[in-house]
Amino acid sequence: MDLPQFREAAARLEVVQQQTAAAEQEIVELERQRDALKGTVRLLKEADSVNVSLSDIQPEKTLTGAVKGVTVDQVEQLKKMALRSVTDRHKVKELTEENTRLRSQVPSMKKRMEEAQRQQRLEQENRRLREENSYLQYELEEERSFSERLTDGIGRLLDYLEERLPERLLPLLEKARELLPNPEIGRQQEQQQHQRGMGGMEL
Repeated sequence: MDLPQFREAAARLEVVQQQTAAAEQEIVELERQRDALKGTVRLLKEADSVNVSLSDIQPEKTLTGAVKGVTVDQVEQLKKMALRSVTDRHKVKELTEENTRLRSQVPSMKKRMEEAQRQQRLEQENRRLREENSYLQYELEEERSFSERLTDGIGRLLDYLEERLPERLLPLLEKARELLPNPEIGRQQEQQQHQRGMGGMEL
């Protein structure tokens, strides 16, 4: 693989890894908020159970309009409890709405993470194919170089024989020359195959 192509693939891979890490962090944050919401709901249920027991208190008015059976301290506690209950209910409502909103985002984030992972796999496969193609090109060049050297050596041998063999054997040399591959034609065919192969590897 050429250096610019390698750098481009490495840059794309880094972007995909960053997107994957961001999606995982968002999911962790969602789970943390979900756990916090569970704790708030538990507190609200406890407050509801306390309110039920408080409903059993039956204060009575005296002839003068005073209240008996309930102390001032109990009244203050009831006021605080009522205020806290209203506050908790409001908080739970907000958290429930937030939880609903976040839950609706979970499929989207999971989809993004799956897409990022799929893209990462494609990048890795693309890089592997490019490296394999580079290796095959190297082997092909080595093979072609050897073939050209061999053909050249045979050609020189035929030239040598042509100068020394009787004329009646020269037709055999011509037939032997016809069997030798044309290096230029072979090179053009290999270039065409290489271009088709590279076109099929683009992802």
